[in-house]
Amino acid sequence: MEPGMIGAVLIGISLAACAGLRAFLPLFAAGVATRMGWWPVEGWYSWIGTNEALISFGLATVLEVLADKVPVLDHALDVFHTVARPVAGSLLAIGAFSDIQPVYAVALGIIVGAPLAGGLHAAKATTRVASTQFTLGTANPVLSLVEDVLTVFGVILSFVAPVLVLVLLALGAFGLWRLVRNRQFHRTAKTP
Repeated sequence: MEPGMIGAVLIGISLAACAGLRAFLPLFAAGVATRMGWWPVEGWYSWIGTNEALISFGLATVLEVLADKVPVLDHALDVFHTVARPVAGSLLAIGAFSDIQPVYAVALGIIVGAPLAGGLHAAKATTRVASTQFTLGTANPVLSLVEDVLTVFGVILSFVAPVLVLVLLALGAFGLWRLVRNRQFHRTAKTP
């Protein structure tokens, strides 16, 4: 694997992870990066940098960010994103493998991108449901803003230091796993 190819793969996988928080912002960023030559992809995947794709993803980003700040609408959006975010993650990961035959790139993109984005979406949606239960939804717009910031930060890091995004993701997954494991242990310990 060439050094340039390794960087492109890491960028695509990092962007796929970011799609777990916001579906369209990483797609828009990937399109801009492709158009500007910051993310080298093969010709068959260059559609992501077309005017049509940039306009579509840009408009979808604005709508997603604004709608996520509206109580009740944010939960409806999460239902939609149960499908949309893994698809976005797959599309981004496909770009990571664009230098191999398209059929293999698509297969690898789905295998890598969908679970990454879907897993992060599930964690985010669970947090949002808990927030709604404990704060009656009043904290949800603040959480949404935090998610916006994390996504922008993650997208920028994806192009500057994609390995760091993956390390942070692994640390976050490990921390979440430990939290869940400890909760299960404490529930089991309380049971007579």
